[in-house]
Amino acid sequence: MDLNPEIKFPLEEFGELGYFIAKASNIEPLVDLQSFLVRSIKTYKTKKNNQDNKDILNNFHTFYSSKESNINKLRMSIMKDIDHSSEIISVSSKIYNAFQDLINSLIGPDILGQKATNLVIQTPGSFFFSELHTDAPGNSEFELVIWTPMVDCYKGKSFYIIDKTNSLKLLDLFRKKKFKTWHDFREASLLYAKEVDVPFGYALCFWTGLLHGSFINNSSESRWSFNTRFKNSFSPSGQKDPFQYFSPIRISDLTKLGLDYLNY
Repeated sequence: MDLNPEIKFPLEEFGELGYFIAKASNIEPLVDLQSFLVRSIKTYKTKKNNQDNKDILNNFHTFYSSKESNINKLRMSIMKDIDHSSEIISVSSKIYNAFQDLINSLIGPDILGQKATNLVIQTPGSFFFSELHTDAPGNSEFELVIWTPMVDCYKGKSFYIIDKTNSLKLLDLFRKKKFKTWHDFREASLLYAKEVDVPFGYALCFWTGLLHGSFINNSSESRWSFNTRFKNSFSPSGQKDPFQYFSPIRISDLTKLGLDYLNY
């Protein structure tokens, strides 16, 4: 199992594929998030006190109720803890700090980050998986999604993505009603799906127009991940209210001058 992916193409080819796997330039913010998750598992009970944080999250299902309703309650509780934490500030700010150079290069100097980042907990055999979909047009076609695992993810415990060429081809056929049923469309799409290896310390970065999703977790470990969206302050916002959905992450000096002038 190779969990040390290398970017096999230059960043410039992001425009061709619509996605790539990136290594964090600063892993400390991800370590902070991982530690916060472990501390938020209030019913944590284990005799293996020597486990590191990644092992605790991987083996979460061995000491916590596997009922989907219980896990969802815990997930919502952790997200609430994050929202009220003076330590974390926001998940999007942590993700930005981990991948700052990358995000700046793709989006520019004026950056908005998603306010309420989604946390996913998927235990072995869980049916809590993401069905095939695209984020746009509900979200803006000008957004960057960063899927950040808090544990090592690999085939059977990961996330699948379909490249830009095949996503656009499949969506065009779907709009033209070339598939008799949703099942036919899904089966045709999964022929092009790539399930990616993304270890902790890396992230899958992709364009909102790509078809993507996840399968039932058929590994022996629990999967923990965040998905966070970033966009330029001045790009279209899709169907989301930018003031409710996003908060400023970075403001350029030029924009600050413009705001000063407008508020004069």
